[in-house]
Amino acid sequence: MRYRKSNARRIFEGQIDYLKGVVSKAFSDLPGVADSDCRQFVLGHAIILGSAKFEDYIQDILTRFFNNLNANGVQTHNLPKELRAFLFNDNITAYAYRQFAVSNDEEKLLQSLIPMIGNDRLTFMRDGAPAPTIYASKIHSGVRYPSPKNILRLFRRLGIRNIFHEINRSSHTDLQSKLQSLNDTRTEIAHIGRLVGSNDRDVKRLLNEYKLIIEHIDRILFKYACQISSPSCWPS
Repeated sequence: MRYRKSNARRIFEGQIDYLKGVVSKAFSDLPGVADSDCRQFVLGHAIILGSAKFEDYIQDILTRFFNNLNANGVQTHNLPKELRAFLFNDNITAYAYRQFAVSNDEEKLLQSLIPMIGNDRLTFMRDGAPAPTIYASKIHSGVRYPSPKNILRLFRRLGIRNIFHEINRSSHTDLQSKLQSLNDTRTEIAHIGRLVGSNDRDVKRLLNEYKLIIEHIDRILFKYACQISSPSCWPS
């Protein structure tokens, strides 16, 4: 199936292009447009907003895709085992077993597990059953901030073992290092309030790197969607 750009990617790219336009305007030769300090703040703000739009893309694409998947229906055995295991697990179960490991109190463990009987998430452990509703918010919970570590964790939950291996291969470049560099730049701005030693060309290049990373993530997610369901579930 030929790749189709997602709605979430279109929105993201439009927002990034808007930020690039703002940067261009701030560095225009029109008199009184912006002084040096103002320009530095614009540069820093553009990078921070680029990171925020990356977060929004993650939430948007997963929400749209899983809403479509839920509407169409999917059998549990068609879902990646890692995703099924993640959706089965929850903090209450993990806490109950941690307590049992310390206390060895079987009675307390059983009482903790009784409320889970009949919970539909247990269905994820059975093959050949209609999958319960999948909530994207659970999948991206705690990992929306686009650091390389969080992106790895997020896609492992989906069943993609190493997303950077996939997107590095498709882009023929080291996108993991680019994302780490973007995060380091964002952290620097957050600490000192501005981007030091960079100009408008540097910031446009960094914003284009956000676009490149999202392009290849979007392509991998399209392939993923087609593998576990039909192309009709892809939100394009």
